[in-house]
Amino acid sequence: SELLDETRNALIQDTDNRVLLLNSEYRVGGIEYVTLYTSEEKQDILKNLISEGLLMVESRKEKRLQKVITEYKNSEETARRQRLNLWCYGDFTEDDAKEFGV
Repeated sequence: SELLDETRNALIQDTDNRVLLLNSEYRVGGIEYVTLYTSEEKQDILKNLISEGLLMVESRKEKRLQKVITEYKNSEETARRQRLNLWCYGDFTEDDAKEFGV
């Protein structure tokens, strides 16, 4: 929630006054998951936000999504290593505290 405004502003900046291509990838519980590209450069808007450390990637098992998910995970890992935005304090997705069995 701390980065919500920054993420919103980055999305607006990346999409403002551009023609975009939106592809619906899948739907879960009424929520549609999409990929979003610029029409000129075919630049993946969501991948940019992930590489800036503003979004996280949810793993999916569908084979047709694996190429996109792999690219997104690589971008997420780069943001994590550089400690950008969400990752500024390190990897919060892992917990190695003794009380959790590690």
